[in-house]
Amino acid sequence: MISVSVGIPAYNEEKNIKFVLNSVLAQKENDSFKIGEILVVSDGSVDATPDVVREYRAFDSRIRLYHYDVRRGKCYALNVIFREGHGDVFVLFDADVILRDEWVVCGLVEPFLVDKRVGLVGGLPVPLPPEGLIELAGTFSFKLQKFIKENVRGGCNLYAAHGRVLALSSKLAKSIKVPSTYADDAYLYLRCISAGYKFVYVGEKATVFYRAPRNVKGFVSQSVRFRRALEPLRKIFGELVDREVKVPMITFLKAYIKGLIEDPRGGFLWTLLYSYATLTIKRTPPFGLYFVDEQSKPLFT
Repeated sequence: MISVSVGIPAYNEEKNIKFVLNSVLAQKENDSFKIGEILVVSDGSVDATPDVVREYRAFDSRIRLYHYDVRRGKCYALNVIFREGHGDVFVLFDADVILRDEWVVCGLVEPFLVDKRVGLVGGLPVPLPPEGLIELAGTFSFKLQKFIKENVRGGCNLYAAHGRVLALSSKLAKSIKVPSTYADDAYLYLRCISAGYKFVYVGEKATVFYRAPRNVKGFVSQSVRFRRALEPLRKIFGELVDREVKVPMITFLKAYIKGLIEDPRGGFLWTLLYSYATLTIKRTPPFGLYFVDEQSKPLFT
């Protein structure tokens, strides 16, 4: 039987952490795997995030809290999870997601049960229904990414490894130390491939919901972070980065046109905001602590 360690990096998530914890605690287990521990890393939170986690800890001893007074970034939190966890598989969720159903962890774990060469598994983050214009652009972005995920190498591509919902084998997790980077998920994917492991995209079998950015600053921050992270990633992985990032133009055009037909307003807003983000990209350093949009924090207002 496989033992699963669930890891949740959190920064000022007092309004959201209960949703992901409730979702994880409601997950179905079977004879093939058990959730042995739930590790929450509070990375410099100055709100009630640690207190909320302690309340849950009182009712379920599998929950462990690691609270740090200084914010060091998500990569540091991931390294804590990999160091302190003892599972055969590490399942990672962002603290501001809600798992769609009781079978998300099962969907992430299943590939490890059937193929020992699997090192990393990606699920599908889906935005909640938009509540404003900027969220329409985020929803359009999701549709673009989903099309690309599913139509480049049958889902075996960098875009299908999203940090909101991932799973790693213990062998891979214990062999790496994630450097300070905006694109921790891209780093994990590239490390998986370069180390000779397989990546598997399970898509809707492991769906989580999240809130898209609610304002321009939040959208631009998310858009810029990944692109700025490519420079330091190239220094680590060389030409592998460009091979994995490249999307055939015909695939992008199909995704873009399909999205415009389905949602012309969202497509127009996304085009404007993405263009603006491109113009301002040099203002963001290629690594460090990224901007956190507090207005987009609450899943529900």
